[in-house]
Amino acid sequence: MQLQRLPIFLVATVLCLQMPWLVEKAQTADSPSSFCSEEAVKNYLKPIEGLPRVRTVPSSGRLGVGPASLRIFPPNESLVVAGKARFEAQGSLEGSPSSGPLHWRVRSSLFRINSASLGAVVVARKQTSIRSIQAFSRTSFGFSKQVRTGIYRLDIEIENARGKKLKRYQRYFRALKAQSDLRLGVSDDSFRPGDTGFLRIENYGTVSASYGFGYHLLNEKGEEVPTTDVFSALRLNLLPGTAGRCFSFELPKGLSPGKYEIYSYAGDRLRSGVRLPAQISVSP
Repeated sequence: MQLQRLPIFLVATVLCLQMPWLVEKAQTADSPSSFCSEEAVKNYLKPIEGLPRVRTVPSSGRLGVGPASLRIFPPNESLVVAGKARFEAQGSLEGSPSSGPLHWRVRSSLFRINSASLGAVVVARKQTSIRSIQAFSRTSFGFSKQVRTGIYRLDIEIENARGKKLKRYQRYFRALKAQSDLRLGVSDDSFRPGDTGFLRIENYGTVSASYGFGYHLLNEKGEEVPTTDVFSALRLNLLPGTAGRCFSFELPKGLSPGKYEIYSYAGDRLRSGVRLPAQISVSP
């Protein structure tokens, strides 16, 4: 199906219908387990792992105190980009009650942590008065702050109107310079005509990326070799230091032995449409 010839609303419909099938097909039971199961390619958060444990907001966002509908959602990733960085903690509501008085005070503090001495230096502070449940859902308890590289901790303390401390949550972050480093991984570097191999996009950079399942094959003369059509318009998110889902490529049965280049495209916030090549060889 040629999606580019369809009206835009039909394209969106086709994407929604094909998404589960495409993602499932991208990583099959026949794919090399060691190659396709390793999602992490670089652990940027390793310096954080040795720090003292803290009580973080659960993934559900539930506070465990106050009205049952209150939520605080931190970001999915603890890696931020140095410069104008966002240490997020967003208030939200799920379920009921969705209205009514609250009268809370929330103190937010951002610290820069010296990982060697565990000393903490205050970078930013603020206090927010939350009078109602609705106001809670519109409040950011984090910071957007100019910071240099390093390790940071966000503290959130919740008090009621009488000054009683209800909850305290903390979250570590690591700030690094923005760096783009996208690569194409191949399950093997040697194949035979008619073989099936697997590719994946690998994000060694410090910023999130996006990718699809498309690929191209070139012979030693730089000529494109016709291959099986692959749905390449799909755009999936790829966090820093992780690899995307495997997707298969098929070599033509009559392919001549020699050296070939296989390539795909990906992009991130620093570069778009990055061509990612890898070299493979085909033996008789």
